[in-house]
Amino acid sequence: MANVRLTKGFIGSQVFWCSVPEANEMLQTLPPTYVQVLSLKKDGPPDRPRYPLVISDGERFTHVMLHASQNNLVEKQYLRKFSVISILKMTAGDRPAPGCHK
Repeated sequence: MANVRLTKGFIGSQVFWCSVPEANEMLQTLPPTYVQVLSLKKDGPPDRPRYPLVISDGERFTHVMLHASQNNLVEKQYLRKFSVISILKMTAGDRPAPGCHK
């Protein structure tokens, strides 16, 4: 991806902290959202690894977990430390923030 800019403010935004169904609905209406992987580590048992990531939007950073269905991106080295990625969909527990609708 050439000439891609991080989506500054995304991690602190309503989209990132709303409940997952609402956030995914909002992601569909926004231009592509780009963040950078600052840290990527392998965790868990060898037969079921997990990959905790630290991502940044250029202003803030947060810890996230790569969904197990996406592990192949790390194993094939498509996703590495300092990669710039686009967030298309999020999954997580319900975590509404102020300003989000239930």
